[in-house]
Amino acid sequence: MVLFLSLLITEGDKYILGSTSEGEVHVWLFSDLLLEFLKEKIEKETLFSSICKFSFKDGPIQNLALFEKGIESLFFNDETSIYGYSWPEILDEIKERKNLGQPSTKVTKFKSNPKRLYNILQNNSNENERIQCVDYDHSQNRCFIGTNRGHVLIIDLKEMKLIKRVSPVKNSILLDESVVSINAIRFFQNNSFIYGNSRGNLELYDYEAQKPIKVFKLEKDSLSLVKFIQFEIDQKWVVVGHNDYITRWHVQSGNLDSALPISSDVNYIFPTDDVIYTAHNDNQILNWESNGELLGKFEASAASVTAIAGKVEGKDRILVIGGNSPIIDLYVNSHRIFSYVAN
Repeated sequence: MVLFLSLLITEGDKYILGSTSEGEVHVWLFSDLLLEFLKEKIEKETLFSSICKFSFKDGPIQNLALFEKGIESLFFNDETSIYGYSWPEILDEIKERKNLGQPSTKVTKFKSNPKRLYNILQNNSNENERIQCVDYDHSQNRCFIGTNRGHVLIIDLKEMKLIKRVSPVKNSILLDESVVSINAIRFFQNNSFIYGNSRGNLELYDYEAQKPIKVFKLEKDSLSLVKFIQFEIDQKWVVVGHNDYITRWHVQSGNLDSALPISSDVNYIFPTDDVIYTAHNDNQILNWESNGELLGKFEASAASVTAIAGKVEGKDRILVIGGNSPIIDLYVNSHRIFSYVAN
């Protein structure tokens, strides 16, 4: 069974990339097909095959990130390492397949392997440490890794070296089974990131000074386990998925704007300037007003949604949704217009 772990829309909206639990990356056309649909040359809910797919490694490929300028690489990770692969080489293969005029079921296996940029177990006395979450800073070519042992590692992607290793939550006096896990992380600006952990802590953290800048806290004894963090477009607001709430915070003041009770875990959040889309452990996508009012919901093809890529184009909210199904759905303003299949 195909399980999509990560989806990505490339710059210029040319392609959609999707990575799977089997170590493959599928590529579909995006802007060309969307334009054809808007010109009414494509019937609604048409199914499009991937134009090519790549096999990079055995095992899951998570957290796709594309740097189309500068270091020009596609990055991803498994449980212990960050990998990079030349984007121009991938583009050459995509263009060759595209010029053939038909999709190919052939899996492209490159002669060279993706470059392992950093393994979190190197120079690490704890062989049980694993990657829990990853985010990227395109402006400084940096990667932020949150681990199951409560550490955050900042990696220089160009120099392929560790810049800093910090422990936002001090775990040294805890027993091994009680160590706090960094479950979600997002780079903010300058020398800071926002993180959430398995104990419910949610903080904006200065990694150079190694101290919190802002602590976000609900008016209850403890904040529920943090599952997912996503900034709104202007980074003035951050939306957080917990195991029983979705919360929206003003970043600079640390004030809570809204708290939405939910009945199932959040797998993904895509906030816009006025609407929040959330995916849970089923095929339902919920559509919320930022003030907490539920506007509606719609269903994806996958029984469980595990990956979303989104963008805002004028008044249109565009979502690409995947999960435990070979079908990837494209929605515009909560309406499915056509779908992709992993051939």
